[in-house]
Amino acid sequence: HCTIFSPTASASLRMLPEQHAAEARYPIPVEDFHFSIFTAVNNQTVMTSSAEIVLVIEGTATLSHASGESLLLHVGLSAFIPASIGRWLLTTTGKVCRVSC
Repeated sequence: HCTIFSPTASASLRMLPEQHAAEARYPIPVEDFHFSIFTAVNNQTVMTSSAEIVLVIEGTATLSHASGESLLLHVGLSAFIPASIGRWLLTTTGKVCRVSC
């Protein structure tokens, strides 16, 4: 058996997101993995039903919860959000990456 290499158009290598309100969701072909990016949002409600990690990739972000707790993150910092949180709010001046299962 022989492997055949053929060129692929660069446009087909890049995954384009599906826009859902303020969240750009990337169609990852794996059922239990989700990846999205929020850009410049103010008090955006985010619902979670599984564990998540958020990573600030540009600017700053504030994560807050109805309990009154809030967390300020700068570029390069991340936070783990447990599934039990349910609903939380996101404010960002730049971009925040969200990964969940």
